[in-house]
Amino acid sequence: KRCTLFPVICIQSQIVQSNALLETRRKEMQSQINASANGIQKLEENRNKWQAEFTKKAQNLNLATQRLSVKNANLIKRIDEIKTYQSNIARLQKELNNTKSASSTEKNAIQKELTKLKQELSQSQTLVNSTKLEFEELKKGRNILFKELQTRSGTLLQTEAERNELKKQLENTKKVLRNTQNNLGKMALAEQRARGQ
Repeated sequence: KRCTLFPVICIQSQIVQSNALLETRRKEMQSQINASANGIQKLEENRNKWQAEFTKKAQNLNLATQRLSVKNANLIKRIDEIKTYQSNIARLQKELNNTKSASSTEKNAIQKELTKLKQELSQSQTLVNSTKLEFEELKKGRNILFKELQTRSGTLLQTEAERNELKKQLENTKKVLRNTQNNLGKMALAEQRARGQ
């Protein structure tokens, strides 16, 4: 009845209500945009932090691999030394067994050299065992670093995906906000026209 008698007042009332709804919607959109922007910034900060950790661990892994390579080379060298000592010991032992007619001075010299070689062999075997232990420890450390790198790499990829999703949501929210603001402008224009009429 009132809308029939006062159509302009009725239209203005509807416009005011629509404006209020649109303004509420605009504020919600802005709030979502702010939340998304903050989320993206937080993800960026975490990504940078994890990237730095990833780089550091990658450098540590390279260093561990280099150390492992050096230890492995030392191990091969020691094993070769042991083989040489064993060969020389076997040769001298054979000489000692074959020199029954040799003088005691010659036998003593061979025996002395044999004892010296056996001592050196024992020292080399101790070094080999020590190097093997160090090698295994380095290998374990490298494997741990490698697993950590794999985990960090997965986390970085997940963060990247989350960031992209948030950016997508942010763009969609911005589009809705632009539409809302356009509608607000149209409503304001309609209100001015209604008042003019």
